[in-house]
Amino acid sequence: MRGYVSVPVPSLDGGINRFEREALPNQAASGEDVINLDGELQRRESFTTIAAGVPHHFPKGAVFVATDNGSGGSFADARDGTGNFSSTNIRRFFIGAYEKFDGIEWGPVTSYPNNTPVGGNPAVLRVWYSIDDEGLDWAEAPHFKDTTSIRCGNYMSTLCKDGQITFHADKLADWATAAPGDIDDASSLTSDELYWIRLDVWDLDTGASTYIADGIENVLLLVQPGIRVFELNPVNGIFPLRLGDQNLTVVCNDRQASGGATKRRPHELGAQVGVVSNENEPTRVQRLVEDEGTGVYGFVTWPLFTDSGTTAGSASGNTIGTTNRLTKSNTDYDWLFDPGSTQEPIFGQFRGATVAEALQAQTTYSATTVKFLKTIVRGGYKEFEHCRLRVTATTASGNTVGHEREIVKSTEDGSYTYITVYDAFPATPDVNDRFAIIRPHTRAIIDGEDYEVHEHDIAAGDDEIRLVNGGGTSGKYARSPSAGITNEFVHWELARELRWTMSAGFKYSGVYNKLNRTLVFTNGKGALLEYDGRRVRKMPADTQSKYAELVAAAIREKGDDEESVLTAEVGNQLFTSPPKGRYVCDYKGHIMIADPDTNIIWYSWLALPYIWPLGNSIKIFDSHNNRISGMTTLNDKLVVFTATQIFELGPFNADGKLFMRPASQGIGFVSHWSAQRISMGGQTILLGVASDGVYAYNGVEPVAVLDDWNRVLEKGVNQSKLHHAVAAVSQSKNRYYVAVPSAGSDKNDKILVFDYFRKAWWVWSAPFGVSFMATDFDEGGRERVLFGTNDGHIQVLTEGETDDGETITGTVRGASAAPFGEREGSLVAAMVDVGDLGSSKTLTVSSYLDKGETAKLAKTLDVDAKQATFDAAYWQENGAQADPNWADGRFVEKRINQPSGTRGNKFQLELSGTSRWKARGMTFLARILERRGR
Repeated sequence: MRGYVSVPVPSLDGGINRFEREALPNQAASGEDVINLDGELQRRESFTTIAAGVPHHFPKGAVFVATDNGSGGSFADARDGTGNFSSTNIRRFFIGAYEKFDGIEWGPVTSYPNNTPVGGNPAVLRVWYSIDDEGLDWAEAPHFKDTTSIRCGNYMSTLCKDGQITFHADKLADWATAAPGDIDDASSLTSDELYWIRLDVWDLDTGASTYIADGIENVLLLVQPGIRVFELNPVNGIFPLRLGDQNLTVVCNDRQASGGATKRRPHELGAQVGVVSNENEPTRVQRLVEDEGTGVYGFVTWPLFTDSGTTAGSASGNTIGTTNRLTKSNTDYDWLFDPGSTQEPIFGQFRGATVAEALQAQTTYSATTVKFLKTIVRGGYKEFEHCRLRVTATTASGNTVGHEREIVKSTEDGSYTYITVYDAFPATPDVNDRFAIIRPHTRAIIDGEDYEVHEHDIAAGDDEIRLVNGGGTSGKYARSPSAGITNEFVHWELARELRWTMSAGFKYSGVYNKLNRTLVFTNGKGALLEYDGRRVRKMPADTQSKYAELVAAAIREKGDDEESVLTAEVGNQLFTSPPKGRYVCDYKGHIMIADPDTNIIWYSWLALPYIWPLGNSIKIFDSHNNRISGMTTLNDKLVVFTATQIFELGPFNADGKLFMRPASQGIGFVSHWSAQRISMGGQTILLGVASDGVYAYNGVEPVAVLDDWNRVLEKGVNQSKLHHAVAAVSQSKNRYYVAVPSAGSDKNDKILVFDYFRKAWWVWSAPFGVSFMATDFDEGGRERVLFGTNDGHIQVLTEGETDDGETITGTVRGASAAPFGEREGSLVAAMVDVGDLGSSKTLTVSSYLDKGETAKLAKTLDVDAKQATFDAAYWQENGAQADPNWADGRFVEKRINQPSGTRGNKFQLELSGTSRWKARGMTFLARILERRGR
């Protein structure tokens, strides 16, 4: 006889419950990065980056570029990051900056080798970063995202289109600075120490360096501003949209005050919005449009029409425009400027505001670094980055009034402030030169090309402006007007990046406005914004249309019935701009906006989202005087909540008014972004994060679905940061994902996954933090959840091995099993059915006795069924590999014999592995022992 019994271990499909006395038999005692899917316990999917967030570009002069031939020879400075980069001696790019950065902006590319790459194979990138290993050395980046590839002939080739190369900068271990001279002794770029990224162009097939060319005459050509670098901030808004025939994702990356000193920019308000069109395209910065229209850049002439066929078209005719000017066609309104003024700095509607002026340059410095008395201008940390330094007066130095340069950095000593610009002024300033510091100017987007405004024309500035590098001033930080727009009719937009015009907010909320087919969104700090698929604008308020007049008259009529003193004047009835608030939603044809500072909810007129009556509001009164923490809809009700109460509003009455009903006392939701609707048990339920757990609300009373954070997290959560919680729902997988900050963490570092079909909770790690979530559909119509990270990327779940190079260790420990009650038993072996992993991947099975912290045995198993075959041979990854590294769908039964003397009352099994392991059918083989002392 065997002398032992088989003790099945439950399937662990009930999730994690650390309260073992309350746990069900199918619940795990602890675990992380695992889930039970279709009866198979397995390591979770991986987080894979599909897009970067919105760049916050460094000043152009803060980046330094060099090249070489890939083997340390033919080193050449390419300071501007522009020019012809198709050469056998250009196989490697060195890109350095004064501080760490998260990505590289590649472009503008105006020409590329569009035939098959010179090596006859795909050309790809390898990315390295500088480390200090008793001298300059290089380490390869564990992961990067490249959107610069385009099809060239039969293959894809990198660096051939405008795009971005991004990476997880905080995961580049030991990233260190080095001077250009450490790379090559002959470099004269700068003597400053820089953080370096090295881009190697690589032949994908041969595994050797190559260069960007096609063997014909096409070349890779970049123009100003050329290669730049940028940093990313936490993703604080993701809005997937379908506008017309476009699938777009609006992404927001405001600069957060909690980012520390390295993230601060005193003259940058910090909001930032961009758009992702697909995974192979870069994230495009969206600008807040201030004016747009048609016009001419330069000077256009067309022939006169005559009634004589012999002379038609032969005479000079009508003209429009002025050389080196952007002239608008519509002259019915004027741009604001200071006409004919000689007072510097000259005012203009689309110029930046003046920060300081009448600054006298001090001698003994250079055309690149201008010296000022510290008592006159004092620059704090990164005080003037991105601002313009403008010459406002000069005599004989050789500089010209009106010339401007971008400020790269400012430093101080005991007496002076030193402002470094790029590129150099024409001459070294002297004591008679005067300067002004100006905030960044408006961008001019002309036929899709990005330029910078310099100033309004001195005589015709109400209709004409000049561009940087367009006759007014020069600067390598801006693009020169191309032949494609010069002396042509054009479409133009004058717009600014939101980081210069709107303060950063905590997180964005938004809603799709079906009536106008636009996204309405806000970060709670600025105006309501509207995105129509092409541009971001401030949402307007309608006070002039016939509809507005009718609405105002209807309000007045009701007011008369109520003995109101309001008149029929539209201005007395309607807002001239939409109210501000933090939370936005759509409820029964009204745009609703909730302001937590006043606890007032404002709403637009029915089906007229641009009309905002002054009286369309309701105030929320929380029993504990708490602020509104969120707002959403559930069934036919508007649900508003604080941290301690839930309120139901609606439907609207016959007069279009709302009434409020408290639906709970003592329990509310702490985060607007955690409240998500699910379908369960034939009804729609709202799940959300409360202070002590997660609650479900169906319109009656909140019910706990996770009553204690400690039930799934060892030390619970950071209560002071719980309002950061974000969530999303996958209806196809019956999962509610909610990211929370664990105890001691200031960011959402754990994702709790609620399988609401099986009522099971799982815990996942979030190596990059999760700052926002949204549910989306990919181009194939498959549902997916988008995870916005704290380091500024957007990720999705895939079947990968790692989280963008970060190891995933899936670990789960089952509850203690006492097969013989109070009697002691001997653990003979453990049996586990494990999915085939192939030849090089393993799973560790550990056994524990009597809830001990140290494993009695930890056995690492090779799980290779060796059944993945093709014809008579095993699959092989390449010819040099002796054994196959492939796996199929089979399960292999593994027996783990225990050491002699493995005895106890309670037995536990733990599974752990970094590969995408799967397990099922766990069993103990145990023998009952005689009572000791008998």
